[in-house]
Parts: sequence; C-alpha cells; structure tokens
Amino acid sequence: MPYIKVENGVMQEYNNDGLNTGPVASIGLNAYSYLERRAWSATGRGGTGPDNPDYVDDFPFLQSKGIKYLQVMVAPYASKDSTLPWGKVVGEPAFSGNLVSNLNINDSYWATVQTFLDSARSHNIGIIACPFWNIKAIPQLVGENNSALLQSDSKTRNYIRAFTAAFVARYKNHQGIAAWMAGQEITLKTGIDFNTAPAILKEIAEIIRAQDDLKRMISSGNAALTHVSPRQYTIDQYADIVLAMNPSPIDTLCENLFLKSEYFSTGESPADVLGTGMEANFTSCSLPYLKVMQKLAKESGKPYYVGSFGLTKPEEEALQDNTQHNLSTLLQNFYRTGVQLACHWVWNSGNIGDLDKWKVLVSDTHPSENKRAEVFAAITAVLDRSRTAPPDNVIDRKLNSTRFTRCATFKNAPNKSCLFTITPKTTLCPGTDFSISFTIKQDDQSVVTPGPLFRRFSGAANVDARGWVVYKTSANLYSQVFALDSLVNDSSKAGDDGRTNVAGKWTRITFTVNANSRIALYVNDFLMSYTYKSLQWSNVDGKLAIQVGRDSYSSSTVTWQLSDIILYDRVLTPQEVFDYGVTGQVVNAAGRWNLNGDLKDSINNNDGVSPGGTNVISFDSTL
Repeated sequence: MPYIKVENGVMQEYNNDGLNTGPVASIGLNAYSYLERRAWSATGRGGTGPDNPDYVDDFPFLQSKGIKYLQVMVAPYASKDSTLPWGKVVGEPAFSGNLVSNLNINDSYWATVQTFLDSARSHNIGIIACPFWNIKAIPQLVGENNSALLQSDSKTRNYIRAFTAAFVARYKNHQGIAAWMAGQEITLKTGIDFNTAPAILKEIAEIIRAQDDLKRMISSGNAALTHVSPRQYTIDQYADIVLAMNPSPIDTLCENLFLKSEYFSTGESPADVLGTGMEANFTSCSLPYLKVMQKLAKESGKPYYVGSFGLTKPEEEALQDNTQHNLSTLLQNFYRTGVQLACHWVWNSGNIGDLDKWKVLVSDTHPSENKRAEVFAAITAVLDRSRTAPPDNVIDRKLNSTRFTRCATFKNAPNKSCLFTITPKTTLCPGTDFSISFTIKQDDQSVVTPGPLFRRFSGAANVDARGWVVYKTSANLYSQVFALDSLVNDSSKAGDDGRTNVAGKWTRITFTVNANSRIALYVNDFLMSYTYKSLQWSNVDGKLAIQVGRDSYSSSTVTWQLSDIILYDRVLTPQEVFDYGVTGQVVNAAGRWNLNGDLKDSINNNDGVSPGGTNVISFDSTL
C-alpha cells in the first residue's frame, strides 16, 4: 500500500517496505462513507449492494484501474438524530470536569477500522484518514454547542485532543493509512472562520505528528472561500488566507475546489443564475488560480493538495458539457501547475439524496448500476503521467510595478485640467465588445478626488449620450456605458471596496464590456467584480477622440501616474488578463500607449496629443 511523506516540499510515495518509490503523481477519490454504509461493522455489510458496493467489492476494481488513494471518513458523521451516532459507534466518553477521564472506545469500532485498513493495504490502496469529517458531532456528543469548538478548555476540545491521540497511536504504523486529514471543511456552518480555524487545525496536526511513527502527510481539508461579487479579498489577500489555514505541522496547502470557489472559477454556478452572471466553469480561471497556488506552494515549501473537486450532473448540463471538457481541462491544469494529488468528489456515496447529483460509480460486475461512468473514464485516462508534459515553470508575478521604466505623470494644479486626447486616424474600437487595460498610481489627494479618467462619449447623459467612461470616486474606479436616453450599466453597482483606488502603489486595472453591457473589472490580473448583463449599449463613431486625464475637480494639486494603456476591440478572457500580468503578453490589441517617455501608439499610430491650456504631462521614472 502506498503512503505519503512530504519531504522538501514534495509529496513522496513509500511502499509497504518503507522504500521511497518517487514523487506522488495521482488522482484520488473521495469515498468518504464506506464504513458508515456498512453500519460500522467489521463483518456485516450493512445496506450495501449492487448500487452501493461495499469496499470489499470496490477495492479490487479500483486497484485494477490504477486508483491508489481514497479520502475516507474514519469516525461517524453524526452524534445526534442518527441511527449510527458517535456515542453508539465509538463509545460514550466519561469526564472529570471538562477533562476526559475515559474515552470508552468500543472494541467493535476499533475492529471495524482495523478490518477496513487491512483490506485497503492488501489491495495497495492508501486511505487518507479523516476522524472529524463533521466536527460539529463532537460538541453534540459531549453536550455542548458549537461555540465550544472555539474554547480551548471545553469538553469538546479536550475530547478532540484525546480521540486524535488515541486514534493515531493505534494506527501509527499501519500502512493502510496513506496520510492524515485533520478535519473536513471545519469552517462550514460551525461558527469557525479562517481567523479561528488555524488554531484548531494546528492542535490536531501537532497531536498527529507527535504520535505518527511514519511521519505521514497531514492535510487540513479546508473549504475554499465561496464566491461573492464583489469579491471580499484580492487574490493576494486570499493567498495569505490559504497559507494561514494550513498551519504547520500541516505540511500541505489544502483546498476543496468547486464552481463556486473564489477566484478558481469565474462566478456563480450556471445552474443557479440561469446565464445572467459570469458563467462559471473550470476552463476560464482555474489555470491562473492554480499558477498562483503553485507559486505559493513553492514559496511556503508545502505542496498544494486539492482535497475535493468536481461538477454535479446539473452543472454539466447547464454548461452543455457532454464531453467532460471542463473536467479534462482541469485535470490538465493540475498537471501543468504541479498538483501532485487531487481527490475527485464523490465516489460511491451510497443512497444519500443530496449527493446523488455528485455520485460517480462504475462496476465490472453490475454495469447496469453505473453512474456517470464518463467522469470516471476521464479521471482514469490521465492517471499515467508518463504521457504528460512536465509542469509549467513557476510564475514570476510582480505586483506594484509596471512594464516600463518611465510613465506619464499627470499633475492637476488647482482648478486646471491635465489630460491628453487620442484622435484616431482610422476607425478605432467602434463595436460594443471592447476592453481597456491600464496601470495607475495615485497620491493621497488623487485618491479622494473624483472625476473621469477616460472618456469616449457624445451627447448628454439621460438625453442622447453614447459611449463609455472610466470614472473614479473617492472610493473606487468604475466604468459606465450609455445608450442615448439612459445610463445602461454602471460597474460601481458591483463595487470593489476601494481596491482600485489605492495611494502610493501601482495597480493593474482592466475593464471588459460586451454588447449586453456586462462590465467586468479585473484588479492585478484577476476578476474582482462584474455586473449582470443588461440592455444593448451604443458606442460612438470609431473616429471620436478618447480623452485621458482629468478636468479639475479639486482646489488642491492632484498628482497621479499612468502606464501602458491598451485598447482591445473584443472582450478579454480571464486567461488573457492574467497572461498580461505575468508575462506582459499582448495579443491583437487595437491600440497601445506605453507612456514610456511619449504619448505614441505603438500599434496603429493613433498618437496622443496634449491640448493647449492644460497642465503639461511629464514623463518620470516608474520607481
């Protein structure tokens, strides 16, 4: 049976003889309910059957298909309101005050786990063992509420410590266990958040590490943050959260990733928003996100481990994905970013109603009971990594900087404009699909001073206006689009909580707009917020000038800088926005003003001109 140790930031696989057989490179399965479905019996098979196979039947099949790792719940899910509560299956603990005086663990429970692990080992399958799949079961067991999880001296926390120590001590040398999982998504509906979870996870992990003779890998089983728009954190703030949620001696960076996971996907689940939001999928954003995690893993010395991932059947249907394109793309993106192990959700989950849409089951003996066999086929098709290219290089993503050594400095003296205009020689971006990208740095006065930064519109708002504007308030930057007698869409409704409006730092901003006036805002390479689609908007004639800069909106001097303005006559993809931030790659742009010492357009010669009567724009070092 293989087990895993993390050595120098790499998951290494060891065999039954304790010999290192090389780095882990596999896709595993979440088969969490094997023991629950056989009613926690060492000998009986409970409610298992052809549509719900027992592990005795499953293991030979999975071994034959090359599956090495299964993530499994090794203690009961529930403590109350269940036919198999923790106290009945494991045992009712005794306490002296808040201290555990006797765990009273049933011999039958130990026998159940032992038989299961022995079977896994005999089929060369490694179990990633999680004793606290539902950590809320513990306060219920000991007669406390969920708030006890946050109290270090509570019965709940004392029981968690005592049970962890007993379980790991019993199986510290059992090679049926490939790795440990400190908890499963302990921040969901528990009152625990990313500020309080690390202390609990660290405590469990320290006990595991102290007891485990084989020093096997420990994961956190963390749930990724659920997507909201506007996003609560920048991608870089979120990377700090991922790091904090995996405290040492946890030796991986672990997340469970789904369509609603923040930054990993584009937005809301398509099955939920019926096409009005940014369509969520695994093809648009997963590679940029995983590249950031790859860099974080390299810097932290902890491999990135995907504890759970997958699509439901309704999500596949909403995406019209009948070829497993999303899943196959994601699996390739795992390999491209050095993800050594990821476990698909969910294999052979039994007859639990709310999991039916997730369930994958394939059997040689009862093929009529197969469910979503095409998903399993996509997974097993890529298990042989000898046929895949090595991972991409770790990205060198530089923040708070520009691509050029000089930039345009705008200084608005009191009550005076500072701007330049771009008057196209030929038609420039006349359509209703377009994107604008720029890098901006502001002083304190600029941050609090409102006004448009880019303007390309004609007429009067709510009368006959056409075109678009990028505007700033004292809180944020946003874009507006017009259609004659109305303001069709306004991205300030989506918000960005000031992350676009920062003093003293270079910030990369990209707005994309489509014909249905859906506006997306990207900050430092990643989608930050978006509006739902609305009515068609009306652009101006492609030869109308674009104004870059401010009229005076302040009685004080306002100083700000711009670098690398790029216009596209199409909607950029999330991948294209990311590629520019990482490599500077620009593909098929309609115009580009580097501002690296002049106002020239390096693509189509639509050079900028400073009109008379305005403050002069200077060109200064970007440092």
